[in-house]
Amino acid sequence: MTLLELKLTLPDDVAQKAKASGLLTSEAIADLLKEAVKRQQIQESLVGTDLWDEPFIGMWRDRDDMSDSSQWVRQVRVQEWQ
Repeated sequence: MTLLELKLTLPDDVAQKAKASGLLTSEAIADLLKEAVKRQQIQESLVGTDLWDEPFIGMWRDRDDMSDSSQWVRQVRVQEWQ
C-alpha cells in the first residue's frame, strides 16, 4: 500500500465549515474535498473562454439598420413604446 500525502488549501468558508464540524471524519473530509474540487473545476472552466469565439459575437454585423446600435435602440423604443 502506498501512502499519498495531500496538502489542500480550502476556501475560507469551506475551512470554516471544517472547523465548525469539530471532528473531521473521512466522510466530512471527502465532502469538503469534493466541494473544493467542484469550485476549482468551475473556475477553470471559466478561465480561457475567449468571448470572441462565441457564435453570437458579430451576428448582426451585416445588418445595415444596426450600424449605429444606440440609434437603433432609440428608434425601437419610439416605435414600440408610444
